[in-house]
Amino acid sequence: MSQLLTRFLEKALSGASPGPGVCQVQLHEIRHHQHRKEPPTQYHGQFDIVLSTNCIHATSNLRRSLTHIDKLLRPHGFVSLVESTSRMFWFDLVFGPLEGWWLFDDGRPYVLASPEFWERSMRSSGFQHVSWTGGTTKESEIVRVITGFKQPVDNPALYRSMPQETTGEVETLVFTHVTDKNLPLRADIDHPTLQQAAAQKDWTP
Repeated sequence: MSQLLTRFLEKALSGASPGPGVCQVQLHEIRHHQHRKEPPTQYHGQFDIVLSTNCIHATSNLRRSLTHIDKLLRPHGFVSLVESTSRMFWFDLVFGPLEGWWLFDDGRPYVLASPEFWERSMRSSGFQHVSWTGGTTKESEIVRVITGFKQPVDNPALYRSMPQETTGEVETLVFTHVTDKNLPLRADIDHPTLQQAAAQKDWTP
């Protein structure tokens, strides 16, 4: 998949350019066995932004990987990562047979780290401010955008991480199976908190 994606990106970048002096995009492919190495020196301090989607968690040591990213950035640069931060057991069914899913050795209890672990890893790698997305939905707990800034921000309140609201009550409904009476079907209904309900003006009480 990584080689296929690389080919797609190369094709897209070869045919689209914002113009000279506007933006420069470089594609650098890091293979699995290279993540322990520092990036080539010609890339040090050359980028304003580093973007990654569901990638860095697959390296064995987040602090080391983030330190390498830090070296790529200019003094006022930042890195934004899209990462899953909650364990879902079907992930283990799909990716568990892959050796790389279990190579982490940096103290995290599971390959998908919590936002707090990402923050500690980023700060110990040299990033001065860290924030991540949140919200009032279950989905916002599963996938987040986590951003680390090389420089302190002037007003941290404007960049603070969004708190996750306490979830409401959960009601479990049990249905009788049509053909197999010994196989009940269960469905969990998540009831919103009062704050979550108040935020949705179109909900009918």
